[in-house]
Amino acid sequence: MNKVVFCQASTDLIRPDNPCLDYYRQMYPKNDGYHMGEHFMEVPTWIAVISGMLPDEHYEKSLHVITDVQETIKYFHEQDEMTIVMFSVLEVNKRIVQEVIKDIPQAVMCGGYVHPDEVSDYAIWCDEVTDLIKYLPHVQVDAPPNYNLFKGWMKSIPRITLSEGCLHNCAFCTISRELHEYTYDQVYAQAMSFQGLEFELVYVNDKTYGQANNNLWLNSLFSVIREYNPAFQGFIVQTTVPMASMMLEAWIDMEVIRYIEVGVEVVDTEYLKRMRKPYNLKQLDKLMNKIRRYDIGFIPNIIFGLPDHDYKSTLHWLWWNADQISFINPYVLCQYEESKGQMFEGGGVNDTNENVVDKSWLSAEDINRTDYAMKQAFYMTGGE
Repeated sequence: MNKVVFCQASTDLIRPDNPCLDYYRQMYPKNDGYHMGEHFMEVPTWIAVISGMLPDEHYEKSLHVITDVQETIKYFHEQDEMTIVMFSVLEVNKRIVQEVIKDIPQAVMCGGYVHPDEVSDYAIWCDEVTDLIKYLPHVQVDAPPNYNLFKGWMKSIPRITLSEGCLHNCAFCTISRELHEYTYDQVYAQAMSFQGLEFELVYVNDKTYGQANNNLWLNSLFSVIREYNPAFQGFIVQTTVPMASMMLEAWIDMEVIRYIEVGVEVVDTEYLKRMRKPYNLKQLDKLMNKIRRYDIGFIPNIIFGLPDHDYKSTLHWLWWNADQISFINPYVLCQYEESKGQMFEGGGVNDTNENVVDKSWLSAEDINRTDYAMKQAFYMTGGE
């Protein structure tokens, strides 16, 4: 029997003293169906995906949550050295992963969204999850996700994917512009894999819901999930301003979408153009007029960390529409090598870390304005 340990760093370790995390902890209980776990904001989907690919009859699988780096290193020195340890490496957790993997005796496998050189001295790197077939026996690349490691101990919001990619070209985004739609059998298998989890909402992982032709499958999927989970309320979707404005009435008629996340980012014409966002402020006003007519949760994504910007127009918009906003998703602007367009001269150590405001393109005054604007945005939308 092959032993595999999936490692995931606790959110508190990744984001110490992060005001966004405090804001989410205040807002989730105010919104039906939202739950924040002790260690994760949501179930780490990568673990479920890979766990599904490794058959139970051939693999003994476990989950290790990193709350203290030295305690984790000590833990692995007490485990079987033949165990395989897996990580998903992101900019926000890479230093934690680097510190752990250089000091443990087990074989380590990593994938994720950093350059392979960040971990390649101590780990095998997989560009795609299907690369596992090169290194491990009995891998079933087409198997549905397996959430067994999360059943019975945390409320969650699992993710379901209808399509990958996005047809838009936003400057800060790294998502492929090629749209790949999943088959119904693939999506159905995902829906069935959530059995045993405690959840009331499912997040639709499509980057712009409504682009793919299979978006109306949510009606069928709602019935599939509701049959084994009577507490299931419906779906959260993320989309653009024009798509939401065009499709809102149809989505309301479906009666299965409970919250809509929309990439507002910033209420400023100049910055919208620089970001190559696919909407203008007249379209945003049109959407908000429609939102007011319906009982549906509305969650705007808001980007901070913009130079020479006072956020006044965005804060005014949040204040004016606060009665329609469930909460905001706050982001600090990052620039990656894979971004579709570079908005600013970068190269700073924190430029790819979404948890840090101190970016190379921000002056001390910009950073102070950003910190103040974030606090105001949280307060205006129900935070403390």
